[in-house]
Amino acid sequence: MKAIHLLSEGEVTIIVSQPGSGNYQPATPVNQTFNIYNPVKQNQSILVSSDVPDTPERNIYYRYEVTTTSGLPPSIEVTGPGEWENEKIIFTDAGEVSVKISQDGNEVYNAAPVFEQLFHIRRKFQTIELTTFSEIKTHDADNPYQ
Repeated sequence: MKAIHLLSEGEVTIIVSQPGSGNYQPATPVNQTFNIYNPVKQNQSILVSSDVPDTPERNIYYRYEVTTTSGLPPSIEVTGPGEWENEKIIFTDAGEVSVKISQDGNEVYNAAPVFEQLFHIRRKFQTIELTTFSEIKTHDADNPYQ
């Protein structure tokens, strides 16, 4: 019996054939294809690329791209007044917005460490303007309609 030495992970096809002899015809070759995985799972990481500033504003879409080093799809959970869609995040109101990103792994990769990010969306500042009064009248208690 001969041994097969595998060099790396991936798809392997073994072709078995026998050329025959003086007494036998050649055998029909037989193919067997299978995948080889490393029994030790590999680690993976979550990568975030974003243009969200330190003090984000409401109702503006910011780039918020999420990938994993394994290429497996991440799960993204946003809580608070914000939404994530199509690699963009928007903050819809003032308050705290939490982004939690995970990737559970598979038969080749371990689960990635969970990535969490917290944003504090401030209320907008407001200003009050007073117009100048051109005439100020006073009244006395005895005659309020002067």
